[in-house]
Amino acid sequence: MKKLCVIFAFTMFFFGCKEPTVDSAGKSKIKGNLNGERIGKLDHDAVNEELETLSKALAKAIHNSSLRQLIKDQALLEVDGDFDILYSEISGKSIDETSQLHNNLRKSGVSDKILSDLPSTQISVPVLCKEWDTKKQIPIVAFIPFGEDDSKLGHIVGYDSKGISHNISLKSLPSQPVIVVSIGERYDILSGKLLPQYKDIKKRNAARLASSSESLYWMHFQNLGDYEPWAKGRPEIRLTIAGVRNG
Repeated sequence: MKKLCVIFAFTMFFFGCKEPTVDSAGKSKIKGNLNGERIGKLDHDAVNEELETLSKALAKAIHNSSLRQLIKDQALLEVDGDFDILYSEISGKSIDETSQLHNNLRKSGVSDKILSDLPSTQISVPVLCKEWDTKKQIPIVAFIPFGEDDSKLGHIVGYDSKGISHNISLKSLPSQPVIVVSIGERYDILSGKLLPQYKDIKKRNAARLASSSESLYWMHFQNLGDYEPWAKGRPEIRLTIAGVRNG
């Protein structure tokens, strides 16, 4: 019987946001990152204004327990392998008998631009999603500034249901669920389509475990927060394993 000697070459790529470059017109150029190799020109200030407006409006609306349950249910679907929901996918859903979510948030200043111009906008519950008691817990709604270097973000700003702002540390996990608004890392930044590597990720992982006798069960990191803040959910890690046959 031939012996198989496997050499594990671990190559990890943490896809945080890169430091943006700026063109002569003053608009940022976002190259690739987690959005394939697409290049988009987006005004960071304008994007962040939309994200902040959405977070404030959502915080105001989150007093509605039906909306809290809707967000939790949609997040638990883990469509992209994490507790993320595209805003475009949830915006048309009803939160009560009379209004849809986007129509309700319009009253608080959310514009249609967030659907037409920012299709990869997402709502996430990055920590304690499964444990979230939607009947009792009303989370703060924060937003992650677009285009910022992860390593330089010490905190993000969130809003409670009364509109009061809070600085939320990214250095330690919160003890309560937090809803986070951001530009999705697992979606194409311009089309809002799920990137190929994240399609049917739960099914592919299950099939891989069922059909293979070889599995990598765990990887240890001292502190994942050193690579990507908790607010961005599960870090995107690429592992390359090189095998060599011996004999």
